[in-house]
Amino acid sequence: MELLQKHISHYDERALSRLMLEVGLLESAYGNGAYGDTASLLKTARHYRIDPEKAQRAVAQGFAAKQKNKERNAAPDKSAT
Repeated sequence: MELLQKHISHYDERALSRLMLEVGLLESAYGNGAYGDTASLLKTARHYRIDPEKAQRAVAQGFAAKQKNKERNAAPDKSAT
């Protein structure tokens, strides 16, 4: 516990907020079965003033961009032949 306290004492406000959110999400996920309780997740998000829909869109856009980039890199370059 002392090691954790020492490590956390160097965190700024942003890092502490992120840690608290992650702990809340982990607690919700592991405390309520395999899939967690979405109401608890939404409550935690609202507590930390996070817009769940905005976060969902951002994550979906990120995954879509990664997939598109992956597909583009996997396609053979026709100009090289």
